[in-house]
Amino acid sequence: MLKLIGRLVVLACAGLAGAAHASVIFYTDRTSFETALSSYTLIDFEGIVADIGTTVNPSTLVEVIGGVTFSVSSGAIAVSGKNGQFMQDAPFNSAILFSNNSTPITADLTSAGPGFTAVGAFFGNIHDAGDTAVLTLLGSNGILDIRTIVAADMGAGTPSNYFGWTVFGDIITGVKYDLIGGFVNTGDFDGIDDFVFGIASATPAPAPATIALFGLGLAGLGWSRRKAA
Repeated sequence: MLKLIGRLVVLACAGLAGAAHASVIFYTDRTSFETALSSYTLIDFEGIVADIGTTVNPSTLVEVIGGVTFSVSSGAIAVSGKNGQFMQDAPFNSAILFSNNSTPITADLTSAGPGFTAVGAFFGNIHDAGDTAVLTLLGSNGILDIRTIVAADMGAGTPSNYFGWTVFGDIITGVKYDLIGGFVNTGDFDGIDDFVFGIASATPAPAPATIALFGLGLAGLGWSRRKAA
């Protein structure tokens, strides 16, 4: 059993490492994430439209904001003011970037410059809570990490879904946010706020879960060797 656990841990670690065997650390709260950064840029989407305004243009598939290229495959990429059309129920008290028909939003960091090793943001749903979403972290050689989350309702003032990554051994080229379900069935909207990108601190600090898994993997490999001897 321990031999099997050891192998599973090794496979899991390999999957999390992503392309080029990078070391990826995933964060689920803003404070821990930003503490792990040496420098960063914040895009809060304020001032793009009036607080009561919303930009929705069916032909606008791409918006470059703060140097980052945000795009959707269809519909439109737009911004709602904190008291705008899509935030009237109970404002999040912040302007929010969103996909107006719930197609995935991709944030391309390469337009903002080279060498970024950290990215994070609030990822939620403007009209609902409890829907499944997928976050995909992209690096120079492909996918670095994939996470399945449960989206919070940003329109109801519950922005609990803050997620971020730091990467060592590769650079981050972008992140894709895909809210499963979509506008046609549920009226949902993929929402992003307080988008942060920057440089991770020089020395990575593995999360406790990462350390525990690594130790468990070593224990499994050691048990396997003793049995073989």
